[in-house]
Amino acid sequence: MIQKKQLAFGLVCLTLIACDDAAPAGGEVKTLRSSAQLIEGGTVDRTDTQVVGLAINLGAQGAALCSGSLIAPNLVLTARHCVAELASETVDCNTSVFGPVYPASNFNATTNVTVSFNGRGGYQGQEVFVPDTSDNVCGYDVALIVLSQNVPSNIAEPITPRVDTVVARGEGYTAVGYGTTADGTGSGTRRILENLSVQCSGRQCGFFGITTSEWVGSDGVCQGDSGGPAIDELGRVIGVASRGGAGCVGSVYSGVAPWGNWIREKAEYAAIEGGYAPALWVTEGITDPAFFDNDADGVLDADDNCVGASNADQADRDADGVGDLCDPDFAADRAGFCEVCNACEADADCGEGGLCVNFGTGGWCTTNCADGVACPGDTTCFDIVFGGASRYLCLNPDAGSAGICNSAYVCADPTTPEVTTPGDGSGAPPVGFTAVVKAKTESGCAAGGSASGAAALGMLAGLMALRRRSLRLCR
Repeated sequence: MIQKKQLAFGLVCLTLIACDDAAPAGGEVKTLRSSAQLIEGGTVDRTDTQVVGLAINLGAQGAALCSGSLIAPNLVLTARHCVAELASETVDCNTSVFGPVYPASNFNATTNVTVSFNGRGGYQGQEVFVPDTSDNVCGYDVALIVLSQNVPSNIAEPITPRVDTVVARGEGYTAVGYGTTADGTGSGTRRILENLSVQCSGRQCGFFGITTSEWVGSDGVCQGDSGGPAIDELGRVIGVASRGGAGCVGSVYSGVAPWGNWIREKAEYAAIEGGYAPALWVTEGITDPAFFDNDADGVLDADDNCVGASNADQADRDADGVGDLCDPDFAADRAGFCEVCNACEADADCGEGGLCVNFGTGGWCTTNCADGVACPGDTTCFDIVFGGASRYLCLNPDAGSAGICNSAYVCADPTTPEVTTPGDGSGAPPVGFTAVVKAKTESGCAAGGSASGAAALGMLAGLMALRRRSLRLCR
């Protein structure tokens, strides 16, 4: 692998791989960065809309094409030689330097599969950032374009740049870009090539022209137009396509991690300009999805039942695995005959005499039914134990079998009689409990018969249990 590269990279002069010459209607333009290479052997990519095409207006010189990665709603990561003048199409790491940066308005980014040069559509550049520590081409071929408007999330979800971890030899990646095909046609169509691997990184490459902030990709592949991303197995950008050896025997990428602090700093600025909260990788420098907490509620995204909204309590009152704040099927007010089993945060949410009780999945409205107080609607009086203390509360009559305030229950008008007992409608009491069925009297409940079930309703968060000997049915 490395031996095949020695001739190409040992020549000192490398070719920039990508700003393709693109002819607008009416004539040809000169090649801007010769070697307009493709993701050779790749397939058309209609999915990765976070990889954008950059149409570049060069005025009298015509137009050019590059690729980039949408790393925030209004921020594109690309190669510096896509945004700045360069004297030669080949690179000598001893002498090659970048010239002035093109005006930001010259850049138009598109998330479409193909790039249009008609000037309509897309997202225009507002500001361009390049490293201010050196103008050298080798080691400094990275740039950021702030767009004049945010790309809506339903059009493209930004891709995370891996700012916290450098690449490793043998690491797998995928290349995406808008380059031409092997026969020189198809320029401006997004393509993808998978199952590539990092050959070496920085000084470990062992030949001239690779700086500590760069790495070399798979042998024999031109990974795409300049600025296009190398994407790791977790979907993060680890490199920006920079240049390649003669005959496309390999490609040099600008590493993302070595520029991590600079990228984060500019992303903070872009977030202010765009009016949105910066992502976790910007504020904390964390890019492993296993440690994401994008809604800042103290619950990692991997464990969060509502990633789109801050819900530290993880309330999921209908126990469907989707947090209440993100659950379109959840309604706080069930619009029943009574307030019981409406969702609540405080007693005041439950009407006169109502109580808001958290049974382990969030607050539910109930009422006290001790001392013979009748339950409203068709609800049933249950004796519930919290930490050893007994409470008599009105709940849905099928709480024993279907769960407390299950999503199907709505408090009903008791004037429409229906023979029900807690359970599944079979006439049996709640599974695992002894039901003491008592006839309603003026003073409360008179003694009656009993029946027993077979298995337990279950402990809820270790806080409460239904007492086996005193499940009371006051009808």
